[in-house]
Amino acid sequence: MSDFIKENLTKRSNYFCCQCGTCVAVCKFSAIKMLLDKQRGIYIPCFEDGRCFQCFDCLDVCPSLSSIFDVKCSESTLSYYIGEFKGVYIAHSTNPCIRFNSASGGLVTSLLTYALKKGIINGALVTRMRKDAPLEPEPFIARTTDEIIEASGSKYCPVPVNVALKVILNNEGRYAYVGLPCQLWGLKKAIRKYPILRENSFHIGSFLFSC
Repeated sequence: MSDFIKENLTKRSNYFCCQCGTCVAVCKFSAIKMLLDKQRGIYIPCFEDGRCFQCFDCLDVCPSLSSIFDVKCSESTLSYYIGEFKGVYIAHSTNPCIRFNSASGGLVTSLLTYALKKGIINGALVTRMRKDAPLEPEPFIARTTDEIIEASGSKYCPVPVNVALKVILNNEGRYAYVGLPCQLWGLKKAIRKYPILRENSFHIGSFLFSC
């Protein structure tokens, strides 16, 4: 394995890694895996020696390697707090079962189920908790309404959601993507290398508040 790659990703794992898993998805040689450090409660990219062929794709898509988002905003729709926007609305699901079994009104769940029903998407990259380990998240491609509803609600733990981008890269169809801003930035960087991700995905971002 390239010492440069190992040193850089290991350093960022210890200090800057947002645990998005984008590096895992784009590695052509399956040289990286996200492993749970149970003592620290975080996911760490780990490397299999002998599988890396120094393509540097993992470094190209790593969100921690860029601190400035190179986006262009128009002054008329620019907010210091949330960036560029076209409109701000308050909404919730009109389905009471979805609304009251979700974290914030079930809007995302309703959008996904509608898009699936209308054939706008073939599936959605979402996260549920593992059945065999209820405290561990499981990113996956939901392809039915029941699977989307199963994944509803916020997951208050680190989630390497972008590992499932490998499924989108290797399969035809159009997919919705649900992620936090840091995870979306990993996706945006992956899109630059793999334009097919732009063509077969649309993105729903949720805010992450800290206090």
